[in-house]
Parts: sequence; C-alpha cells; structure tokens
Amino acid sequence: MKLPEVLCMSLVALALAASAAAQEHRVDGPGSPDAAVSPPAGTPPAEPPAAVPRRAAPRLVLTELQHDFGAVTSGKHLRWAFKIKNAGTADLLIESVAPS
Repeated sequence: MKLPEVLCMSLVALALAASAAAQEHRVDGPGSPDAAVSPPAGTPPAEPPAAVPRRAAPRLVLTELQHDFGAVTSGKHLRWAFKIKNAGTADLLIESVAPS
C-alpha cells in the first residue's frame, strides 16, 4: 500500500473508534441533555402564549391557475380573462402582469 492510502485508512479507523467511544460514554440519566425536564410538583401549568394580532393584508385568490388554448394556428389572436378575487383585509395592488 502507498502512504496516502494507509494514511486515509488510518484516519477512517480513528474516526470510527472515536465515534464508538463517544457512544459508550453517553449519559441518559437525570441531568443529561437528553433527559425530559418536568416542573416541580405543585407548579401550576404554564399559560399558552398570547395570540399575536394579525395585520391587514391582501390575499389573491384565482379560480384557475392556468388556461390551455390547445392547438393554435400561427397569427391567431387569443384572449382569456382570469378571475381574480381579493379575499384579504387590505387593498390588493396588481402592479404588472406578463404572459409566460
């Protein structure tokens, strides 16, 4: 074997050994980071967090997301209107529209 191959294999073996040793010394008892924490007996339950008020915002709703004109001959003018609804609580501003 050449030196780079031996060095690479040694590093892999060292990493595996370190991982196995770390697993052997893991502590799952009280006070460990993985242990569940319970409040002391007699402690009242915590109150849920207060609701965050929502601010007014527009919400665009489309009845359909795409339209297929099917086979179209060259030079034919096509037209389609998408129905748009604002289901939000603020004005909906459409500043630009472009075909795909």
